[in-house]
Amino acid sequence: MKDLSASQFAKAMGVHRSTVSRWLAAGRIEFNAHGRIDPEAAKTQLSLTESPQPHHQANISRIESEKAEKRANQSAGQPHGNSNSNATEGNARNAARNSEPALREAEITSKQIVSAAAMRLKLAMASEREGKAQLVALDLDKRVGELVERSDVEFVLRDLGQTLRGALEGFADRLAPVVAGCGGDVNGIHSSISEASHNLLNEISHHLSRREASLASPETRRPAAGPTSQPPTGHATSQPASAPAGAPE
Repeated sequence: MKDLSASQFAKAMGVHRSTVSRWLAAGRIEFNAHGRIDPEAAKTQLSLTESPQPHHQANISRIESEKAEKRANQSAGQPHGNSNSNATEGNARNAARNSEPALREAEITSKQIVSAAAMRLKLAMASEREGKAQLVALDLDKRVGELVERSDVEFVLRDLGQTLRGALEGFADRLAPVVAGCGGDVNGIHSSISEASHNLLNEISHHLSRREASLASPETRRPAAGPTSQPPTGHATSQPASAPAGAPE
């Protein structure tokens, strides 16, 4: 068979000229050195590059059946060759009936493919939402332990300042008689000051611990108004440090 142009090959194949153009663009067929198409080689290439998908094969069978039926109808309209026309029409009908199961199977397969793809998409979206929710929860848990209301911080700082001030204001009154009782004994004075300082720091520490516990409780978070609770005054111990031996009574 002689080489054909693209339009001639489209007519020979019973397809539109644009279909041949798509085949050429996809590399399924190609021009020869003279810019024409070898029909036999092109048909071979098309058969080798056909899609193996069931629904594609079913569409091919349907198209072939429609072509055969069309040819049969055209032959039925001719005045001669009625027997051949009837045979061709019967073959076309048989081909159409034979292609119906393949079409139904292809339709079912296509629906299954679409359903499976939709399910995978839903699972992916659900997994993405779950991952985002977990990240938000982790970030919230982290921030709950890090963020403190500004009013709480200001309250604690004011309370700490008043606590230290109250403790230090009474420290001199508390320590003066003890030091005086030590006379000139440097060791005794040092021991008394150390003990008094230690007791004062313990009192401040206990006061801050109680304040921390009260802030942690929703019922006693902090007073609505008024000064903070009474801070240590520096007079918590009732007995002064004992004077060293030999010091005046």
